[in-house]
Amino acid sequence: MTFRVLDEWAIDSTLDQFLRQSLQAAFPVDQAIFAVTRAWNCCAPSFTILFEDDTGKLIAHGGVHERVIRIQGEAVRVAGFQNVFVNEPFRGRGRVDQLLQRMLEESARRNFDVAMLFCKPQLIKTYARTNWVYEPDRSVINITASGTTAPVAAINQMMWHPLIRPDLPAGPVDLRGYDW
Repeated sequence: MTFRVLDEWAIDSTLDQFLRQSLQAAFPVDQAIFAVTRAWNCCAPSFTILFEDDTGKLIAHGGVHERVIRIQGEAVRVAGFQNVFVNEPFRGRGRVDQLLQRMLEESARRNFDVAMLFCKPQLIKTYARTNWVYEPDRSVINITASGTTAPVAAINQMMWHPLIRPDLPAGPVDLRGYDW
């Protein structure tokens, strides 16, 4: 098994199409979006990590995009994890933990302050198992499709993981854009 780290510019149209098809299979509710793009909420990955078996078959996938957020006026450089999935035949074997660890390592190597993701409430335990921090009482503000600011929808729970910084400043998180 191997990991491939690919900067966005290195993903050709053939691989892009394969990854969009894989995302459609992993997230069937969002097939219409992934038929067109791998960008979630207009947030395209800066780099992608593929976890493959010895034959090159895709085990798992994760995208990371860059965002500078603000907390109490302080800028925090975030590695935004998105579109994380493990293909069905490989689930239940700790593969998502391996993928997340590799994504964290690469994000730290690229000098991000923290990693951050948004997940459905039922996935909080999955991420907490790899030391992601969940702060249910922290306010998180994003920009809506109409251009106004509003709290992130309750279906999208924010979690974060220390990288260069050991913690986040206290106070509300301003995503300065859409959630991812």
